[in-house]
Amino acid sequence: MLAIIDYRAPKSVINSLSNYVNDILLFNSEGITYNSISGHPDIFIYQDKLNLIIAPNSPTTLFDFLNKHKVNYQIGNSNVGYQLKDSVQYNCLSTDKYIIHKSEFTDKKLLETNIEKQYLNNPHG
Repeated sequence: MLAIIDYRAPKSVINSLSNYVNDILLFNSEGITYNSISGHPDIFIYQDKLNLIIAPNSPTTLFDFLNKHKVNYQIGNSNVGYQLKDSVQYNCLSTDKYIIHKSEFTDKKLLETNIEKQYLNNPHG
């Protein structure tokens, strides 16, 4: 099992987590999006049971980590940026039947990949 966590996580958390996973990536996207979310992998990564979709402008360390561990992924269409609309494209809730997200912000690759799921628009988030 792999873990991708905020680079600002306390050492004690990293040490404890290392007992349960094979490798940890301390995620850092400084310079790509605003600082308060620059360590949040969920801003750049969408995952469900079958898919892993990564923002094209994700830090190279993320691609290196996934490639090193031979993790299959797809590249999304939208770059992450500094505006709200540019920092939420991959941060969706997905179940076996539904994808929940604010419709005008969802990356097109997520919609294409989840065509069989019912889309629920979250007008507040």
